[in-house]
Amino acid sequence: MTAACALALAAGLGALRAEEAPIAALELPFAAKGFDARLGPDGALHVAFLDEGRAFYARRASGETAFGKPARIAVKGPRARAPRLAAGPRGRLHVVWDGDHGPVYASSGDGGRSWRSARVRDASGGSIEMSAVAAAPDGTVHVVWVDDRDGHPADDRYASDLYLASSSDGLRFGPNVRLTKDAPRACPCCQPALAVDPRGRLWVAYRSSESNHKDTQVLRVQGARIESTRLSRQRWRFEGCPMDGPSLAIHGSDAAVAWTSDGSVYLAVSRDSGDTFSEPERLGLGKFHSAAGGPSGVVIAWDEGRATGWRRLGQPSGPRLPLEPRGRLLPDGEGFRLVTTRKR
Repeated sequence: MTAACALALAAGLGALRAEEAPIAALELPFAAKGFDARLGPDGALHVAFLDEGRAFYARRASGETAFGKPARIAVKGPRARAPRLAAGPRGRLHVVWDGDHGPVYASSGDGGRSWRSARVRDASGGSIEMSAVAAAPDGTVHVVWVDDRDGHPADDRYASDLYLASSSDGLRFGPNVRLTKDAPRACPCCQPALAVDPRGRLWVAYRSSESNHKDTQVLRVQGARIESTRLSRQRWRFEGCPMDGPSLAIHGSDAAVAWTSDGSVYLAVSRDSGDTFSEPERLGLGKFHSAAGGPSGVVIAWDEGRATGWRRLGQPSGPRLPLEPRGRLLPDGEGFRLVTTRKR
């Protein structure tokens, strides 16, 4: 998106009320093949991204319009793949990406100037895919990944287990916990989504795979207790991996999970902290989707051809927006921004 397009977009959106068009665009000023963006507790925007197989970090302070110079996340490990970022309290940052034999984890306590790594996986052998990270308000960091250390079922060679490791300080992780011991296994190349709710429970939304049927599952984890809820029952048969995991947003007692199934985007909503969910609703055709919770509630965005569809929970879908339907949806004051990358 050029500067002229961005100005025209802002002018067009300005003609609509905030509740009608809560989403604006923010294009990152650097090229990135893959990225993740998060808002920190202090309002700063943090971005982890890839460039030629190396992981970088950039920051934009609250109230500023320019990013600082990107710095490489220099820790030992294989070439970076699929970085995921979490911004915790007291300015601590957490980044993970997929390694050959476990998640590569790095944390920074000085605003991204220096990074140190810690071992997350407590096993050898097998392979891992699709690491994700979330930080709780008390400083605990959670890392979840798809792990095939336990093999695959005979009727679905694409189904693997989800594992969790947690750390109170980002320096030492506890024992790995098999989250899918009593829940459906995960599709190995579909990114799980993580969030921590106001009760301190970790939510994991993931695409399950049972006999090559793909559904969407939510786990709520608190201590040793794991609650599992199946959201989708389309029983979409796909022998392989769609490489497209769900989106998850939590705000207060509201939660939204979006996912794709056979070319369509679906949504399920909970208004009681996950005790019950609505029946899945088809939002439209598409693959991309993103959800975010902020001061004005929860918003879901998805692609509608070359435009972006959106909905705020409790309201009908709004008018299609002329935004590039890719990126990360983030709260921005009383509205939201769809963070996108500059095309090479």
